Amino acid sequence: MTNLRISLTGECNYSCVFCHREGESAASDLLSAEDVELVASAAYLHGVSTFKLTGGEPLLRRDVGEVIARLKGIGKEVEVSMTTNGYFLGERAGELVEAGLDRVNVSLHGMSPQIYGKMTGAPSAERVLQGLRTAKDHDLPVKLNFVLTALNAGELPQLLDFAAGMELNINLIELIPAGRGREVFDDLYLPVEKVLPVLYARAARVERRSLHNRP
Repeated sequence: MTNLRISLTGECNYSCVFCHREGESAASDLLSAEDVELVASAAYLHGVSTFKLTGGEPLLRRDVGEVIARLKGIGKEVEVSMTTNGYFLGERAGELVEAGLDRVNVSLHGMSPQIYGKMTGAPSAERVLQGLRTAKDHDLPVKLNFVLTALNAGELPQLLDFAAGMELNINLIELIPAGRGREVFDDLYLPVEKVLPVLYARAARVERRSLHNRP
């Protein structure tokens, strides 16, 4: 094993319909920045050099910059990435780059206010879209995550066009029957095969991976 996911918080400012509640915990159970460094340092001694910060929403942690800097200080070959809903990305992109973050995965599960709202509980994706532009301005490598459902499949062409315009790659993820996803799976699950024609027609390249339900 060379990769380790570290959940920085169980809290989130979104209420996604498919949320698998990774890392959900009480605030008292959270690792401090120092504790994260200790755990990661032990993992590093056993060959782990790639760390992904998740949540909840990791950017709710005010000390996330310190966490990243501590991780990067463990070894010169250490890589640190983050998965975020992007709501706070615009205001913190500079801090993340300064701390040494290598790349960020931003969840973008719809483009229109109506669908984005139904998927995430947030009013619109506009703040996230602006955050993506800011991250690009800071030369922070970005990849998009899109959980495919029967609810948002119609947004895929617009998302592909947006990603192409910003030269971003997309992880297209099938719905997983875990957490809230278990409750809506029968109604919202859509196999990726249903949208392959759209992908092949609009994407410059399509790669399929069975790991983690990601094509």
